[in-house]
Amino acid sequence: MNAMFDSTLATLAAMFSGLGVVMYYWRKADVENIKQLRSEIEDLRAKQAEQESRHEQQLADMYARARSRDEQIDFLDRWRLTARVYIAVLRGIAADRGIETPDPPEVLQLSLPVPDHTPDHD
Repeated sequence: MNAMFDSTLATLAAMFSGLGVVMYYWRKADVENIKQLRSEIEDLRAKQAEQESRHEQQLADMYARARSRDEQIDFLDRWRLTARVYIAVLRGIAADRGIETPDPPEVLQLSLPVPDHTPDHD
């Protein structure tokens, strides 16, 4: 009976030893997978940070271009209004002196009526 117990004990020891080896390599594989996953996560975080930085730069560039265009539009609007007033004043002066001026192009949107200098006959 002692021999049977010894052989059973040896079998159990071999099984637990084999199970220990399997568990060791299983954990080792998990640790390797975890290391690999951590590395991939760090790479993804670095790529995300790079994309966010590039996106912020693109937004800053876009806002700068929009500001520049807004300033140009404001300048051109002021220039257009000033030019329209100046042209209207010149046409008025010319009309006061009896000089006929050609009708301005429609694009200028000058709807200043030229006064009629014919004398009234009452």
